[in-house]
Amino acid sequence: GKSELKGSTLSDPEFIEWFRGFTDAEGSFIIVKGLGNSFSFHFVIRLHIDDKDVLDYIKKTLGLGTVTVSKTKPEVVFLIRIQGEIRVLLELFTKYPLNSSKHLNFLDFERGYKIYMMNNSQEAREESKRIIDNIINSSGMNSKRTDFYLSPNHFNITTNWLLGFVEGDGWF
Repeated sequence: GKSELKGSTLSDPEFIEWFRGFTDAEGSFIIVKGLGNSFSFHFVIRLHIDDKDVLDYIKKTLGLGTVTVSKTKPEVVFLIRIQGEIRVLLELFTKYPLNSSKHLNFLDFERGYKIYMMNNSQEAREESKRIIDNIINSSGMNSKRTDFYLSPNHFNITTNWLLGFVEGDGWF
């Protein structure tokens, strides 16, 4: 299909590198089990309410997602979950891979998404449910991850990646 990235603000290499770093620090790829054989796919960045401007900036620059202030905690959440927007995100992080174990979570997330979207007949969804349950549980996605191997040739650390990563995870 046609690239969703061409001609958008996502052609700004400095933002892309910063966003890669910030995602390595703060981003999460989550596959949410729904009823029956349904799943939804969420990309989430959760920050303290004081950092809302950062999430507004990301939303505006990407042209994707929503920013929601928690009613119960001093936090703000950036969420991408609409299928078309998830596809843009998949394209972005395929073209510009993450550096940390988040890349491995991204690969599991992408595999689950593609399997789920391939065929939505009842039989296919029953089969995809088994596969996606396995991706969530056996591959150890996110906090359950046990395999952290990335090829030494995988890493692409740039100045803007480092800036985004430190802004996400660093403190002094």
